[in-house]
Amino acid sequence: ETLLLRLEDLPPSLQVGHFHRNIAAALALCSLQCGVSGDIPGAIGSFPGIHHRFEFFLERRGICCVNDSAATTPDSVCLALGSVPPGPLVLIAGGGGSKGLDYSRMAQAVADSVDLLVVPGNDETSGKILEQAGDRVRWERVKTLEEAVHTGLVYLEGRGGGTLLLSPGCSGAPVFPDLFVRGNRFKQAVRDYFRADE
Repeated sequence: ETLLLRLEDLPPSLQVGHFHRNIAAALALCSLQCGVSGDIPGAIGSFPGIHHRFEFFLERRGICCVNDSAATTPDSVCLALGSVPPGPLVLIAGGGGSKGLDYSRMAQAVADSVDLLVVPGNDETSGKILEQAGDRVRWERVKTLEEAVHTGLVYLEGRGGGTLLLSPGCSGAPVFPDLFVRGNRFKQAVRDYFRADE
């Protein structure tokens, strides 16, 4: 047996469980094609990640901001929650279209790991998430994604830092044209918050 790569040596952008099977397949293919002499860990470690999929895009004042707008299912949110750095955690979830999915497992993961759940909007998915998790976690409901970002960052600054995670568990439409617009608006709202305070 040859150890090619340890999971803990992956960059933060690849720590989320979504990537582990793909990385294992890439390692197997590379080792078959090239042997184990190449710098496989270095090549994988240099991969910058994928926009909107557990994207570490900004860290300021001890707050790490993660754009996981591509997490459009409860299972994706559970994987993201298990991959965030230790410390206070604010999750922005909901605020999009319903896929008719079961949120009970996600609700338990939220209750186990989230310090504050912020739910933007009054859509069906947001209602389901709050119905499942609302009595087990501190939560706030706001009108817009921008308000959710502001609420989360103010909370984390009061705690001395932590992680702000957008991982909605629902589609972007009809609230947003798609998940990419939602992720970009999240990132812009974070940038605006820190720019306003400078």
